[in-house]
Amino acid sequence: LHRIYAREERGGYGYMVKQGFTTLPESWDARPGTPNSMNHYMLGHLMEWQFAYLAGIRQQPGSIGWRKVFIAPNPGDVKYALGRLARQEGDFPGAAQWLEQARQGFSAAADLHGVGEVTRETGILLWSQGNLEAALVCFNQCLALSTQADDPRGTFRALGNIGLICKVQGDYPPALEYYQRSQHIAESIGDLLGVNIAVGNMGNLYMEQGNFVLAVEYYRRSSQL
Repeated sequence: LHRIYAREERGGYGYMVKQGFTTLPESWDARPGTPNSMNHYMLGHLMEWQFAYLAGIRQQPGSIGWRKVFIAPNPGDVKYALGRLARQEGDFPGAAQWLEQARQGFSAAADLHGVGEVTRETGILLWSQGNLEAALVCFNQCLALSTQADDPRGTFRALGNIGLICKVQGDYPPALEYYQRSQHIAESIGDLLGVNIAVGNMGNLYMEQGNFVLAVEYYRRSSQL
């Protein structure tokens, strides 16, 4: 069900996110500038599935007015999410264990997108520990997996991560090239957030090199997205 409502084509919630919406529009086409409401709850019924089945909070059969509650969570495989959470909490060994289990699960299911996302998250984990070389290997693997899976979102994210590593290492020309490639892919799929991140990264790159005129120009572009 998550794959259905997260799809990025018209008619999916992922499409609304890609269009830059932070509220639920009335139209599935997610078209701003129309008479339709831009904050409409009628399309928010996936919340019922999330509360009733993922969290498992439901009214007991035969109960009236929620006097008796039935709780039976069924979140599915959340190893990837647990890995990300552990990393953000600073539990690097725990994060590595969860991510490896998630990678094995995605690999067994031949899910290239999932393997790519876990690989990218593993790169971020290694970066957090100061291992830039190993992180760069992971980001390049993620780039290859995303390209193979025809996953443009994963591709432009991996390109951005590689660009960041290059910048940290002082390799400014390749960093700029990776940022530009990331921006072009994000633009090609209409991902305004991805474009914003790439443009902002280029502003940071120029700022670090002391090119304040270009830095301000790219920051201005980013602020307008």
